[in-house]
Amino acid sequence: MTSLWLQIELLSDTTFGSGEGVPGLVDVETQFDADGLPFCGGRELKGLLAEAGGNLLPYVAPDWATVHGRLFGMPGSSDARQSSMNVDSARLPEDLQRLLHDEVARERVTRQELIEAFSEVRRQSSTDSVTGGPEEGSLRASRTLCRGLKLQATIEFYSPPPPEERTWLAVCALAVRNAGTSRNRGRGRTRLSLLENGRDISVSEFNNFRPKEAEQCG
Repeated sequence: MTSLWLQIELLSDTTFGSGEGVPGLVDVETQFDADGLPFCGGRELKGLLAEAGGNLLPYVAPDWATVHGRLFGMPGSSDARQSSMNVDSARLPEDLQRLLHDEVARERVTRQELIEAFSEVRRQSSTDSVTGGPEEGSLRASRTLCRGLKLQATIEFYSPPPPEERTWLAVCALAVRNAGTSRNRGRGRTRLSLLENGRDISVSEFNNFRPKEAEQCG
């Protein structure tokens, strides 16, 4: 398989919701592995990329819809290989993961200590439209990953991707602005980058995209 990497940088505190809460502590928990290291699931990441690209399709040349379909698969398909790639979960850099997993195994640090090191609990209430104050019973607590955190995910292609697939993937990555819970409300600001051998290729691949679109407009 051919591999690229996707880097996600948190520009603001972000919650990758686990779908669970912790009674008495948080209503919305974010995702951590068994040792307390944060991650974002591959399905969620792929969905973010697909949505960002799909939002661009009405404004680009029709050929890009075909490329988009090859990358992300066709809606309703039950065959995972209808997509030309697999997006893994985004995690901390591998060397840091190994170090922290070893620290937990040696009982030098606990899972809860790592969770608290990478996150904090935010509390928020809805506003009562009549009084202008907090709405009674609306207080909710969410655990958020701290801004500045960088996670990386492997993107594996079932066969070497043609240039247009690499280019469109970079365009989709650059188009993602928010991730996680409440991203449609402007929370969870993020920056996604496409990497190859540790080098950011997002802009160079995007530059391959722009001339083609300029020809369509010209």
